[in-house]
Amino acid sequence: MKVYMKPVFLFLIILTGALSAQTAPVEPIPPPTPAQPPVVFRVGGAVAPPAVLSKVEPTYTPEAKAKNIQGAVLLYAVVNTEGQAQNIRVLKPLDPGLDTAAIAAVKQWKFKPGTKDGDPVNVEAQIEVHFQLFTQPVKPGEVDAHAVPDKPTKPTKRGKTSGEASAEVDVEREACARIAELMGAPEIAAAIRYRAKNHQ
Repeated sequence: MKVYMKPVFLFLIILTGALSAQTAPVEPIPPPTPAQPPVVFRVGGAVAPPAVLSKVEPTYTPEAKAKNIQGAVLLYAVVNTEGQAQNIRVLKPLDPGLDTAAIAAVKQWKFKPGTKDGDPVNVEAQIEVHFQLFTQPVKPGEVDAHAVPDKPTKPTKRGKTSGEASAEVDVEREACARIAELMGAPEIAAAIRYRAKNHQ
């Protein structure tokens, strides 16, 4: 009897172990951890603002030209650590077509990233894109009637002329003007052309 009990006992143990393995619950696979959104900083304190390195001028739509629409579109954007504007949206619209053109242009701009304690970070920014219609250049001695201001320019000493001009200025965090770019001076340009015609 002892000779036959061992094999039967071992067989029962192996069979029981196999059944236990087949009926063991399968551990569920945990869902993937959702990616955390990037941290975005606001300018102030140790956070320095981004700066424009290069920009593409927006395209004027034919409809806006026909309606003589001029002005600025104010955009919100996040400038990432690669110097690209993302999550762009309109804060202050000007014209549907020009709003779209402004976004398309800023997407192609290249920025120096904003920094926090000297390290590049994602920084919020407000960007103004200007739309202004300039008159065609005229030949010497000719005056473009559309460029002549409604009000006469103010003569100053030494034959100079004063008038209104618009400029775009990049201001650093310390409130110092870094870059100034003349956007237009129609009154002054008209006076120069008028003087050239009458002093030949």
